[in-house]
Amino acid sequence: MLMPLGARLTDSEVEAVDRMLSQSPHAFKNRRGMPHRGDSYVWARIALECKAGYFAEAMVDYRVHGGSMMSTLSRENLARIIEDDIAVPWRVKAMAEERKVAEIVDYSNKAIAGAYAYLMSSRHACRGSRYVLTVEAFEASVSKWTADPAVRSRIRSETATQLYWRGVLDVCRGQFHRARHAFRASFLLCARLRVFPPARLLTKFGKRVGVVLADMNARLHAG
Repeated sequence: MLMPLGARLTDSEVEAVDRMLSQSPHAFKNRRGMPHRGDSYVWARIALECKAGYFAEAMVDYRVHGGSMMSTLSRENLARIIEDDIAVPWRVKAMAEERKVAEIVDYSNKAIAGAYAYLMSSRHACRGSRYVLTVEAFEASVSKWTADPAVRSRIRSETATQLYWRGVLDVCRGQFHRARHAFRASFLLCARLRVFPPARLLTKFGKRVGVVLADMNARLHAG
């Protein structure tokens, strides 16, 4: 089966993929279980099971209209969109762990943290609707997907670090309200970042970091 990545699957195509991949315990049973990201999940499964190719050029197009599934969900059930955005990397991680594909597991951990950081940094908008994930909702979501304290700690730490980076970039762009929000969420997840910024930050930018952080602290305290 060769189709453009990102294309929507029909019900019959989903059933065909399900039959093809039914030997896996992670079989995709019903696209309605993931109305927003069911197609992304299926493509991820195909890529793990079969040979896949990537085209850098856009091969498909779609029309945005008020009656589409995404538009309807953004108006009526935005939480469902959020749940699906978070679910896909967690499910891909589980499949990669089962197949012992370490590089995909590592990438999935970063993707999971990236999804949480994006949702917690006041940036998420879908067809005019906005959503911000709270720290409490973050903790509940991570606990839902894993009972392993080590995994929860790693995701929390990586999410905090990514939020910190978003805050630094916002300061550099002059977007201080967003920076304040990102830093607050980062510090709630990992209090040590208040005193010890990510080592990569110091290594990559050297002396310029001191200037950025000094300006950031001055503006945050002033505001």
